[in-house]
Amino acid sequence: MNDDTKHITYITNHEKNSFRRIIINRNYKTKRYYIDFFVAGYKYNDGKEMIEFLNSNEPVILVREIFNPYDRFAVAIYERGFTRLGYIPKVISPLISYKLEDKKNKIHARIKNIRLEEDDECKIEIRIFIDIVKKAKKNS
Repeated sequence: MNDDTKHITYITNHEKNSFRRIIINRNYKTKRYYIDFFVAGYKYNDGKEMIEFLNSNEPVILVREIFNPYDRFAVAIYERGFTRLGYIPKVISPLISYKLEDKKNKIHARIKNIRLEEDDECKIEIRIFIDIVKKAKKNS
């Protein structure tokens, strides 16, 4: 197997431009995961009002919301001025919240793309980078 090989997993509703799709890539050489998804709930947060101020490749802040009544693994997404844009989709929030809680993992996120639709809808696409650090084996 080539060290540069990426394994790709798609979670999607099978539409090419679906805003519900999630892509998970792993680069075995760099030991880094890349997870691409669209912000969930941006219409119900301040994401829609912040669109004109956001740029591609801009860092975002991930905050675990332990007491969220709708998702016990909820992870909110904030822009640098700490305005909430929305959430990580519920289908992958357990994975991301687990990785955030493990302080050995290095996690950061950026805006990958901002799409404006004809019907004045906007979708914010995020890419999360997770550098996996293997746990040291205990000596018996």
